[in-house]
Amino acid sequence: MRRTPITPWGTPGPCWPSIGDWRSEVKVHRHDRRSKRNGGRLRNGGTGARIIDMTTYACDHCGACCEGRLIVEADELDILREARLIQADPYHAGKPVPQVLHALRYEWKAVLIAGPRPCLFLSVDKQCTIYPTRPNVCVAMQAGDEQCQEARLAAGLPPLPALEDEGGLPLPGRSADS
Repeated sequence: MRRTPITPWGTPGPCWPSIGDWRSEVKVHRHDRRSKRNGGRLRNGGTGARIIDMTTYACDHCGACCEGRLIVEADELDILREARLIQADPYHAGKPVPQVLHALRYEWKAVLIAGPRPCLFLSVDKQCTIYPTRPNVCVAMQAGDEQCQEARLAAGLPPLPALEDEGGLPLPGRSADS
């Protein structure tokens, strides 16, 4: 019985295949790729193109994402960039930065900015008071994405509409479905 070692990528198979193994792998890959013989389609009949929603939205500053409906954590880089984030988490409030960084690195603790409660840095007029140094998860939050729309729904707000040009059509290169 021949045993197959695990490759560095975690898949079964020889790490350095012999010539015979290499040729059989090439044949498998050749069938999965596009070729002139099958009209540029994949073996399963698809073209391999992924459909990506490119609809554009503009944030209306409703604050639904910051009012405690989404869990917002700060990582090490966020704490180093904005030390006031520590004060937003009751567990870590009052601790020095090195102690919190140690807890993040070695004790698998998290600094929760929002989640069970609204973000401490959300002002009365729904503006972020630490906008230039906000956490990376806040930077990554996109207006109109799935999390945004779910937070708006939980807050009782209508879905965020897509941006349109003057004629009422979606912006060029954008989807009209959303």
